[in-house]
Amino acid sequence: MRAHLTKVLEELELQAEDPKANQEEDKVLQTESKELEQQVASTLETASGVYVYTYPHYYKYPFEPGTRRILLKIGRTEHDAWKRVLNQARSTGAPETPLLLRVYATESAFDAERAFHKLLAAAEHSRSDAPGAGREWFSTTLEFLDAIADALNPDRHTGDL
Repeated sequence: MRAHLTKVLEELELQAEDPKANQEEDKVLQTESKELEQQVASTLETASGVYVYTYPHYYKYPFEPGTRRILLKIGRTEHDAWKRVLNQARSTGAPETPLLLRVYATESAFDAERAFHKLLAAAEHSRSDAPGAGREWFSTTLEFLDAIADALNPDRHTGDL
């Protein structure tokens, strides 16, 4: 049994290090993000809400090893979430194009964002404490954010990520 598991682990490690597979995974991530962007573009041009994004590297590699928690930025906007995300990425000179993962439309983006942050902190889904990282980056999961959204009941726009 141990020999079999060792062989399976070696095969998985080879696949994880395969540049072609990594490129394909990156392509899928970008496609899903673009589909969500198109889905919400018409409905959220003037709507407010809470948006969630990350970068491909953070999405692929958990922030806390052994968990599925990844670094996710949870912010708010009064309109056009994707443009806000792109503007932030450009202003910080990020090395990757961000992935838009969720947009939770709500009439009170300020209150919804504050509720998300409060619940994340209470559940010990830690905030990034890196200098200059801002207070909107959390080590959490999309499933946990969706559970918060269900409790708060905003309209949810999600991709397949």
